[in-house]
Amino acid sequence: HDHARPAFVKYDSHPEPMNRERNPAIFYSFWFMNTLLIGTLTVFGLHTLLWWVRITIDHRKGGEHG
Repeated sequence: HDHARPAFVKYDSHPEPMNRERNPAIFYSFWFMNTLLIGTLTVFGLHTLLWWVRITIDHRKGGEHG
């Protein structure tokens, strides 16, 4: 591209999220978002499991839920 500007030539169309030296912002964003996702799913998965156990115990004791 003869008339391309330097910013166009430097654009990284396929960034590597695992390469900290090449893309530090993408690297840290990638790890933050994945940690947030896994943490959220873990907390709410455990929360759901504990509620299921409680409902099952109440049901076996003859109690009603709700």
